[in-house]
Amino acid sequence: MLWSIPTAPLLTSTTYETEAFAEDDVVAFTYADGEIQTMYKMESVSGELTKKVIEKSLTAYGTIVVAPTLPDCADIANQIAPEHMELSVADPYGLLPLIENAGAIFLGHYSPEPLGDYLAGPNHVLPTSGTARFFSPLSVDDFVKKSSFIYYTREALGEVQGRIANFAEHEGLHAHARSVTIRFEE
Repeated sequence: MLWSIPTAPLLTSTTYETEAFAEDDVVAFTYADGEIQTMYKMESVSGELTKKVIEKSLTAYGTIVVAPTLPDCADIANQIAPEHMELSVADPYGLLPLIENAGAIFLGHYSPEPLGDYLAGPNHVLPTSGTARFFSPLSVDDFVKKSSFIYYTREALGEVQGRIANFAEHEGLHAHARSVTIRFEE
């Protein structure tokens, strides 16, 4: 086999124009008892331009992280918050609860990134540059208008009016405070 399964995903992340990697690193994780695979074999890549882009991307932005345990790998990955994350481990569902920040998570050895990109994925619009820490992939929810509904009885508002007025006064929003307290004046 020309590409090893653990390193093939790195090549998929490096075949774009290198300018796309200004903020994104290509990172491989392994744990202390694991074996770091050969990063890539350039003879297995077709096309001279593709080879140059991959080589430049890996040289400028590629990283291998060795951590003591898989949970440590998950902690580091959550800080990076990658656009794509492949959990190519024996028990991906066991590791999944530790992953909090990733745009798309591919589970197991037979769920490569291109599967999600081209066939099985809900979409290909994912948070990049670490923004998976606070953004989700694009979904139908992004195109649905929503409203909040709030209803309190006079008794319920009366129980919290002082706290609301206190917040408003501390923010210097006196009219907000008055909007609540005036309802309880006799």
